[in-house]
Amino acid sequence: MVEEVITSEVVETPETIEEDVEEVEEFEETEDIDDELEEYDEEDEVEEEEINDSDETEAVFNEEEDELFMEKKKFLLSQYQKQEAYLEQKSKEGYHFVRHVGKKFYFIQGEPADYYYSINYFAEEPDADQWREWEQDGWKLVSRSPAKKKREAGWFIFRNTERKGEYRKEIDNEEEKYRFYRKYSNSCRSTMFLIFMCMAMCAVAAYLQWVFRGYLWGFALCGVVFLIAFIVFCMYGRMLRNSKKTARMLQAKLRTKERRAAFYAQHSFETDETEEELDTDWNTLEQTSQTQKLRRRSK
Repeated sequence: MVEEVITSEVVETPETIEEDVEEVEEFEETEDIDDELEEYDEEDEVEEEEINDSDETEAVFNEEEDELFMEKKKFLLSQYQKQEAYLEQKSKEGYHFVRHVGKKFYFIQGEPADYYYSINYFAEEPDADQWREWEQDGWKLVSRSPAKKKREAGWFIFRNTERKGEYRKEIDNEEEKYRFYRKYSNSCRSTMFLIFMCMAMCAVAAYLQWVFRGYLWGFALCGVVFLIAFIVFCMYGRMLRNSKKTARMLQAKLRTKERRAAFYAQHSFETDETEEELDTDWNTLEQTSQTQKLRRRSK
């Protein structure tokens, strides 16, 4: 009797088993829902932290923008020497260059300092040895502007401190700048050719409108387009003239540098001789000088 009671208590019907399975599945689903809710809560917290961080960074950026002094100044791409002189003058006034965006130049106010600047163009990124050499010479990278071509490094603006009794140091960049301005002059020339063709088409269209007594608005449209194209043509002409002038100046510098190197190579003395060879050369010089004195006395 006892065994029958026990078996009757242990054995379950299929209906009860299905009910238990459904309860277990419902419990697992509730657990999964709770886990998903916790994950969503964590994601919301992370998003709130990111939003707060972005707000803080924007606030810091705005504070930095408020502290900076902005001045609008227009320079052509070939007027980098005037831009260097402008930045140097601002440093003497106590406004030190930070960066520039188009015509806007941003400065930070401080004590006047004898800074001088160097604007350079690099087609390739300078290597670590080059950066180390510039740091030893006292150069500091202040600003960097990307080039139009993504594969090229772009424009770099360096700053150095002028010290009394020392010459101003220079960065050897004439060759790369010369190549850049040659390409820049060619691009300006091709653009001017396209604008000239547009002007010629406008002139022909206006002439045809006048001959065949076309619409007045067509004649006016041709005149407006011709005028705009002429203004742009003059702007590119100015850019071409300045870029060619800068390219000629850089070419002259490269030529003088090559001539100096050739002159020093011709008139340099060999220092690879040993002490014995130097002694023999000195003895021969003394002997020749003595023989010359004896000849003069005999005469």
